[in-house]
Amino acid sequence: MDTIIFGGKVLTMEPGKVRAEAVGIKDGMVAVVGSDKEVLALQRKHTQLINAAGKSVLPGFHDSHLHLYGYALNKGRMVLEGLTGIDALQDRLIKHIKRISPPVGAWITGRGWDQTGYLEGRMPNRHDLDRVTTDFPILLLRKCGHVSVLNTRALQQAGIFDNPPEVLGGMIEMGEDGKPTGILKESAMDLARPPAGDLSAAGAKRLIAIAANDFVQAGLTSVQTDDLGAFSGEPQELFRAYREMAAEGQLPLRVNEQILITSPDKLKTLIAMGYTSGFGDDRFRIGSLKILADGSFGGRSAWLRAPYTDDPDNLGIALHTRELLNELVCIAHQAGMQVAAHAIGDGAIDAMLEVFREAQAKCPAAAPRFRIIHASLSAPDLLDRMQAQGVAADIQPGFVSSDLPFIQNRLGKQRAKLAYCFRDFLIRQIPLAGSSDCPVEDYRPLMGVYHAVTRCGHEGQPQEGWLSDQKLSLNEAIHLYTMGSAYNAFEEDIKGSIRPGKLADLVILSDDIERIHSDGIKEMTVERTIVGGKTIYTS
Repeated sequence: MDTIIFGGKVLTMEPGKVRAEAVGIKDGMVAVVGSDKEVLALQRKHTQLINAAGKSVLPGFHDSHLHLYGYALNKGRMVLEGLTGIDALQDRLIKHIKRISPPVGAWITGRGWDQTGYLEGRMPNRHDLDRVTTDFPILLLRKCGHVSVLNTRALQQAGIFDNPPEVLGGMIEMGEDGKPTGILKESAMDLARPPAGDLSAAGAKRLIAIAANDFVQAGLTSVQTDDLGAFSGEPQELFRAYREMAAEGQLPLRVNEQILITSPDKLKTLIAMGYTSGFGDDRFRIGSLKILADGSFGGRSAWLRAPYTDDPDNLGIALHTRELLNELVCIAHQAGMQVAAHAIGDGAIDAMLEVFREAQAKCPAAAPRFRIIHASLSAPDLLDRMQAQGVAADIQPGFVSSDLPFIQNRLGKQRAKLAYCFRDFLIRQIPLAGSSDCPVEDYRPLMGVYHAVTRCGHEGQPQEGWLSDQKLSLNEAIHLYTMGSAYNAFEEDIKGSIRPGKLADLVILSDDIERIHSDGIKEMTVERTIVGGKTIYTS
């Protein structure tokens, strides 16, 4: 054995043999799982011994949908989370500009504002930002990433202040004065972007390394990431960055790239170049086609079947025509490429299920594993269709906490009971994977587990949990971030559980997660992260 972990509370996530004490690792793979006595008997002179000291040993955590590149970009931006109102936002802007002393014409960017808890009860607008400065263009992303607010200077530089265009799949909000308010939603955000930085493979590597370092400290050994929404260069440059890092031993975790492409011609080109599901190796691989069908509840851009309760003239935003959705899905499906669609509102879920059904009818595949990312507002009829069609879901337990303050106002009391109904998915045996959608939510999987088992906000409220009958058990919550994510990526044979013959990706926690109260899960940390049998992080 190269390495033996002993003295642990091993949760294998394998049916039939859930618990063990020790794990033996050889050549980067799990070689044996059993009692301390059984596994330590295989010790040799060179074997590294790791005493887990009664702490939990789990399969490495696997996030089924986040934005690695976007998270790294955000680390260079102003953080706007936790503010109480527009006055506080303005104050942070003033201090930020003073601190960085930007050159003339430089864009001021930030992310994380959320009007839900603002004293003013509204989104910031261009007038609010103009009161801070008109010398620099300002662009601030809402927490969800589906809404941005710009000052007048930024709108003018983007050429959308005096004659704002109509935008398919997006909205430029207009004020009573006939001018843009500064709020852009969905595809309208593409009209105003700060100048891109280094879009070479070398530039991408620097950002990838920043994010990967943080992620492995949280116990993430695999991530499925949509990077093309943030990377404005050629996709091949980003893919090259990942592949070179993997070849050079500089990529500490495993990456499955979800390709966000909205042009049928560009998608066909990438597929012709070989960039389709499965391309790559066990360190970097191309995953699914990623489609954005709608927006977010927080920005009132999630596509609903009936209007928002607090905005009766608004059904949200369908980002693409039905014809384009059909074309993109068919191109990918016929090429054997998996498809994962962002769909939060019930209108978007309804549409994507029909698109998936038509694609499968046109070109039957044995097990396409179509996926709905988020599937946030899932009425029973939608869940029944997902079950019948074999469609999987990638859920975000952290959304429960973030949306609690406003979800009932947005959807109404009765409809809100259909949001984030995780147990209803499991009752129907719909495959579920766990995701943070980072940087939208905290990337730490243990926080996701906490929200899944408690259904409480960050401060532990409501004490009984929101829609408490939808809570998951501890084992079910851990399954989301291990076997669940592996299954949704067609990787269940090599990841997700601790079993001989699988990749030796493991984590050791700071305590026995089965022993502590559920409220304490969010306080737990990862003490050791192991990828391919090698320790890449210790606390």
